[in-house]
Amino acid sequence: MKKLITDWAYIAILVGILGGLVWVLLVSILRKNQKVNSLLKADDLLGRECTVEIPFDRENRGKIRVSIKGFTMDLLAVTQEKTKFNKGEKAVILERINNNTVSVVSEKYLSNQDLD
Repeated sequence: MKKLITDWAYIAILVGILGGLVWVLLVSILRKNQKVNSLLKADDLLGRECTVEIPFDRENRGKIRVSIKGFTMDLLAVTQEKTKFNKGEKAVILERINNNTVSVVSEKYLSNQDLD
């Protein structure tokens, strides 16, 4: 009787291992065809609306928050405008200076430029 139980235990272990290997093989085949790219390109930030988190002006850097591709990012921000950006104001990203710093303008500035 013990021999029969031991044989079934070995068979159960073997079936479990084979089932696991088949599952891993199927998942790897399915994932091979997927293209996942969560990296941000510089162009992904351009023209995005953001919210000022730490106030700044032409002389000082601040911080903005932007949502992109389902993620929320905080970035350092600079501007060439004479106006001061206060917490909670909306701004638009003009360019990416480096990995963590962007140049922004106010929405008011953009709407005035459209009129000219």
